[in-house]
Order: sequence, then C-alpha cells, then structure tokens
Amino acid sequence: MVPDHLLDLYERWRLNLNKGEQVQVARFSYDFEDVFAKNECDLGNFTAVEHCVDTGDAKPIRQKMKRTPVAFVTEEESHL
Repeated sequence: MVPDHLLDLYERWRLNLNKGEQVQVARFSYDFEDVFAKNECDLGNFTAVEHCVDTGDAKPIRQKMKRTPVAFVTEEESHL
C-alpha cells in the first residue's frame, strides 16, 4: 500500500507509531504520493504563491562562480 519511493520514510516513521497510526500513515502516503518527491531532481512547480524580497536601495551584485571543493566533485557529477 505504501508507494515504493516512500518505503524508507515509512519504515522510519512507523518505529514511533502504533498499529492504527501505521495504517493511517500508509493510507496517507498512498493517497498523497504525488506530493512527495520521487528523487532529488523531482522539485515540482508550485506557482500558487508569489513573494517579493525587499532589498531596499541595494544594487544587484555579481560574483564569479566558485570552484567546487575537490571533496564534492564526485557527488556533484553524480547529480548531473
């Protein structure tokens, strides 16, 4: 009943739940599976709310791209 992409999360949740709560969470995760990201790249697109960041009189700044630290290069490449 729990969608595949939520099984790990469900297993962690259920440790602190009684049987009735486990059933409710399983049902909830099934009913709303499309709300949860399936992977790190599944960010979705939410446009119902807009916001404005007031920066006062500050001008936009431009900075050079910073190099990825060597320790993170492999992880970064795995996301591309």
